[in-house]
Amino acid sequence: MLVIRLARHGRKNWPTYRLVLQEKDWAPMSKAIETLGTMDPHTNPTTIVLKTERISYWLGKGAQPSTTVHNLLLNAGLIKGEKQRSVTGATPAKFVVATPVVAPVEATVEAAPVEPAAPVAA
Repeated sequence: MLVIRLARHGRKNWPTYRLVLQEKDWAPMSKAIETLGTMDPHTNPTTIVLKTERISYWLGKGAQPSTTVHNLLLNAGLIKGEKQRSVTGATPAKFVVATPVVAPVEATVEAAPVEPAAPVAA
């Protein structure tokens, strides 16, 4: 499956990104089928250059954008819909409310009243 994602480039501690078209199982830094744009996060505002015709072409052919690229394309007006959340890590555990276990009631045996013992004669 083809995916449109960001590939990190640039020098150490100063990244720039390219929007690339790759197979989903390829590493993001490996070869790209096509470069579809660039992003420079160090300018204010962030500079994003997109090849809109090529992105529309590949989306029409069935390429899936990553969540970050999906949100970038929404802001650029190339696709419609809602923003996606990119959450990493495990989902929070759900709390289970335990019902109390009631122990079985033991049968009570009533003892016969005890009479005081008679004094012992010596």
